[in-house]
Amino acid sequence: MAVSSAKAASHRNEPIRIKMNDESALEVIGRRLRTNSRYKSCSITHDGLRSVLADKQLCELEIASRRRDLAAEEIIFREGGIADDVFVITSGTVKFTKIHPNKQSYIIGLMFPGEIICEPFKPRHTFSAAAATDVELCVIPPDALSHLLKSTPQIERALFRASSIELETRHDWTFLLRGCSSYQRLALFLWLLAMRAQPQSNGTQQNKVVTVQLFLPLSRAEIAGFLDITIETISRQMTLMKKSGIIEVRGTREVTIPNIGLLADHAAIDLTAPL
Repeated sequence: MAVSSAKAASHRNEPIRIKMNDESALEVIGRRLRTNSRYKSCSITHDGLRSVLADKQLCELEIASRRRDLAAEEIIFREGGIADDVFVITSGTVKFTKIHPNKQSYIIGLMFPGEIICEPFKPRHTFSAAAATDVELCVIPPDALSHLLKSTPQIERALFRASSIELETRHDWTFLLRGCSSYQRLALFLWLLAMRAQPQSNGTQQNKVVTVQLFLPLSRAEIAGFLDITIETISRQMTLMKKSGIIEVRGTREVTIPNIGLLADHAAIDLTAPL
């Protein structure tokens, strides 16, 4: 297929159709996917994958990957299911849940655009994943992943790094329940959401006031369950935060944090410590 045709397909957001043995075209399209946001594919929204793949491999991954759109609450995969695909979150928020021995399902963490969901070398998923909001995923099938692992050994390191970040994220959420008051739990929850949604807004920018706008990916009932407090307590603590000027709330999901540093103070977070 001619490069010009591939360019036209990219402009129309249609699948790129190209012969896998057309080396020059693969490299050209891969270069465009890397350098021009107009051509960016779902597969390269993850920095770890993008950094270890050559232009030709980026294009191959784009061809092999498939897009998957989910409405809020749709299941991505279930705990105990076969863990073969790798998922890159292009837009929206994904929530992880796990079944407790008491048969109840509990939220154990959240992930955001640009992050990767994978459990490398595990035969089955150890948790469930569902769309907390409307979500767009890039799905990398196992055969494409196997080919990349053979041709690019560095990608294995990128996947392990992604897996460790995922584990760190779940540990961050679990930390919310350790020795904190209900007020601190909610403040820390909002702070972690802000850091995941806008990681550059860590409040340490030469003491500048940093404002962060959030769309809460969970309902108040889900937040209450996640933080192990009641919905009534969530409502009371949010009212206190509003009166103190720590947050502004519009509707049930839109939250503005006028000063992320002030929120960190109320969550008892040391902003000088590494994130």
